[in-house]
Amino acid sequence: MKKYIVQLISHYTHKTRIGLIASSPKDALDQAKSLLDQGDIGLNSPPVRLLYDDVEELETPPLRLFVDEVLTADSVWPMPDESVYQQFQLWDANKVSSVQIKYHPYK
Repeated sequence: MKKYIVQLISHYTHKTRIGLIASSPKDALDQAKSLLDQGDIGLNSPPVRLLYDDVEELETPPLRLFVDEVLTADSVWPMPDESVYQQFQLWDANKVSSVQIKYHPYK
């Protein structure tokens, strides 16, 4: 037996709408860009309101799966990329906030 690292490439659109307070359209765009760069654009926390968040997989080009690397059975898996740790941090933050907020803030 061997270990296989399979790479998945999907093509999708990710549409997010947020509400925030700004002094101008440029300021609103700058704030949104900053939130995106920090990975915080999807977190629903004051003063930013998450209004819409959806991922849609596109039909074309189709999903691609391929073996990217082959390891021997006794090989150690490579360390995850920083993006994986960031995603875990977001999941953990969302878990903590869902425990703290017992009701939906918009209803």
